[in-house]
Amino acid sequence: MIGKNALIQNLELLSVLTVSLLLANSAHAGELRGVIKNNQGVSRYDKGRPVDSYDFFTDALGELPYAPEVQYNIGNAFLQMKDVDRAVKQYDTAIRLAPSESKRDQEVRFRSLFNKAAILASQNKVEEALTNYQQALLLKPDSEETKTNMELLIQGGSGGGKGDKEDKSKEGGEGEQQQPQKFENQQQKPQPQPYKGKDLSKQDVDRILDELKQQEEQIRAKQQREGAKDAPPDKDW
Repeated sequence: MIGKNALIQNLELLSVLTVSLLLANSAHAGELRGVIKNNQGVSRYDKGRPVDSYDFFTDALGELPYAPEVQYNIGNAFLQMKDVDRAVKQYDTAIRLAPSESKRDQEVRFRSLFNKAAILASQNKVEEALTNYQQALLLKPDSEETKTNMELLIQGGSGGGKGDKEDKSKEGGEGEQQQPQKFENQQQKPQPQPYKGKDLSKQDVDRILDELKQQEEQIRAKQQREGAKDAPPDKDW
């Protein structure tokens, strides 16, 4: 039987986003300043300077008050400063400002839901964390990092019980926040975040794992249909 310590893994986090803006004649000078300020904040964030990055992000927000990327980045700055409550509020704001089905808005919503879920998991709010991961998975059904975090969360949570106190002392306490990993090309997998879960019923575990399996089957079926469409027709000799 696999021990609980072997199941409790780190949960991943996603890092900051740069903002791009088409340099068309209609672009306002303030918007350009906002883009520059945001991307300067990203540079400071990557260097582990959360206070400096926060200052640049808030300056950018003054020029781009409705840019969800900036709101998301401020959330990550708060997270890097260990202010998880304000980080969650910023992620919620970013989600509200990115309601469309555009690629940009979906990316912001996915990242905000993902990081919010990791914070909730570190606070032992297992059901809320799983709900946010599920919502993130709806946006990116092929997200391996989301599936991995959910599976680790389920397995860690279902192994709770007598060993909790001993595990806490070995793992250095629960709820400790780790800085999100540097983001490159908006594709890099960040490092996991330590988490110790609470008990989940076997029914909860089976239900969520079944949902993950069904989503994977739907993805494979879609890929097979697309492959069949692309296949060249047989020659009629």
